[in-house]
Amino acid sequence: FTTATVLPAAVSLQPYTAAITATGGTLPYSCAVKAGSVLPAGYSLVPNTCQITGTGALLGGGTTKTISAPFTITVTDSATPRSTADLTLHLTTVLPAPVLVAQQGSCMVGIACNTAVAGATGGTPPYYFSSDSFFPGSAPPIWGIVDLNGRLRGTPSAQGTFTFRVCVVDLVGGKNCGPTSVTVGPAVSNSTLTVTKSGAGSGTVAAATGIACGATCSATYANGTSVTLIATAAAGSAFSGWSGACSGTGSCVVTMNSSQTVTAAFSPVPVTWAGTWQWSGPGYNGCNFNDGGAFVMTLTQSGTSLSGTVDNAAGIEWRWDDTCAVGRIETGSGTASGTLTGTALSGLSLQFGGLSFTGSGTLSGDSLTANIVRSTGGSGSLMLMRQ
Repeated sequence: FTTATVLPAAVSLQPYTAAITATGGTLPYSCAVKAGSVLPAGYSLVPNTCQITGTGALLGGGTTKTISAPFTITVTDSATPRSTADLTLHLTTVLPAPVLVAQQGSCMVGIACNTAVAGATGGTPPYYFSSDSFFPGSAPPIWGIVDLNGRLRGTPSAQGTFTFRVCVVDLVGGKNCGPTSVTVGPAVSNSTLTVTKSGAGSGTVAAATGIACGATCSATYANGTSVTLIATAAAGSAFSGWSGACSGTGSCVVTMNSSQTVTAAFSPVPVTWAGTWQWSGPGYNGCNFNDGGAFVMTLTQSGTSLSGTVDNAAGIEWRWDDTCAVGRIETGSGTASGTLTGTALSGLSLQFGGLSFTGSGTLSGDSLTANIVRSTGGSGSLMLMRQ
């Protein structure tokens, strides 16, 4: 007899059961892992049902699919004498399929409509959307089509609420379908676009006219107007993406046919500042520090917080006798921290060996300057540049 099995893919971290099939010979069949062969970790074989069971493997960050090493199963029938056949298999593990998230679309009769009706979570982005053409009676209204971004486009010819089905497919082919709807209301002349911002970062959202958020986050537009919103992240932040009437990270284009809301998300990103500070004295007993060395500092900014290191590898000479003729060279490294709020640098704290320093300063363009004071005497100036 012969075996004829290609194992279905396992889904990461989900229970898995698959049967090995055969044709010919005498039923029932039994199965065993061939000597010298090994099942993938976490899986076992049920001999009398020829089923492989287990749990889908955890896929590491950025991994969308894994394929196991080959293993061999021996299938034995119940004839006398018994017949056997070997089957060499692989087990593929994939991420779970995406989950379709329905979004209530909104349009107005007789006015060109471009409204979000579906989004997705999970799976492996990017996502691609389409109408569910294989499900009877599930088509969108006759005047509209669902584009690849999960948006319904077209000009409604009648008022009402229209329910239809949409599918999402992710980068590796995972698919999920479900119902969504669009409500078509009577035509009105103007609609309001409202912009909100979210996340721990900062930035601005602006259109050619009307919206300038910051200051103006809501504006009224004539229906049918196409409004393009552009998000600009502030220093130390990154634009994370749109939600609401737009999605993705590119420009947001909203066709006004009803009041709509767009949210722009901004997240903090580390910003590196690096530079040196030089001592101007006085030091011990009024002596000046030797200028031949330079303390090098590197700070990383996340949000308003600064943290980093200070390195005195070049060496600073500390003098302490009455004639300022005797001293020593110190080298080493330490830590630094502070807060940058707007253009104000505050709470700058430096620890170097057994020494402590404090300071404050200002941000101007890409330059961060500060005055430094040593707890037991001596001062200096700091200059850092945004990298």
